Amino acid sequence: MMARKTGIELLDSYLGGGYPPGLVLTLEEPGAGGDVFTYHFVAEGIRSGERVLYLETEKTEMEFWEYLNGFFGPDEVAKENILFFEMQNGHFPQEDLKTLEDLKTLIKYRTCDPFKKMVTLLNGEKFDRIVVNSAVYFAENYSQREVLLLVDFLQKYTRKYQSTAMMLMTAGVFDVRVETILKHRSDCCVELALREDENEIKRVLKIIKLKGRPVPRSILNYSLTERGVMFDLIP
Repeated sequence: MMARKTGIELLDSYLGGGYPPGLVLTLEEPGAGGDVFTYHFVAEGIRSGERVLYLETEKTEMEFWEYLNGFFGPDEVAKENILFFEMQNGHFPQEDLKTLEDLKTLIKYRTCDPFKKMVTLLNGEKFDRIVVNSAVYFAENYSQREVLLLVDFLQKYTRKYQSTAMMLMTAGVFDVRVETILKHRSDCCVELALREDENEIKRVLKIIKLKGRPVPRSILNYSLTERGVMFDLIP
């Protein structure tokens, strides 16, 4: 089965080559650094000449590129082949409402449904890699049924184009039933967690589902560094 490299050599070896085509659900505890894993995934896609779509729900495009260039350097990750799509409606400060045009902008800003815009965008273009960072936005702004519809849409899209869609989700955002359904529907499910070890906080990764391949049994320790994610050697 085709695999898309994660951008982290030891993780690719652990996965048997990389992420499979389909939906990769990354379930993380707060502070586990799931967004840094998405930056590696995006940078690898850019270097490989693949078309990448990054759906961001919190950061601005400028902040996104600051993080990406901070980890990998501006010469390594050019802006070609990547489309950044900001999902967050954001907040329009009241003090900025000084003219009628400001009010019109506010109304347009709040009545535009980014969910529909995203689906429309994907319906019209082919991307090899998609990142949704993160599902928390959908949990806060949409019904659970709509979230499941989004997952169904991403599944059909990735099957059609043999793409890989990586969705970040904070553990505990959805109720247990919905979280279980999302795990079930994913083609690969990764869990990122924090563990206390004496006076140190350690970050660990485990794979709980991997389509078409044996699920690795080992739990990996990793660190977040100035150069991104660094794993301990795989046992």
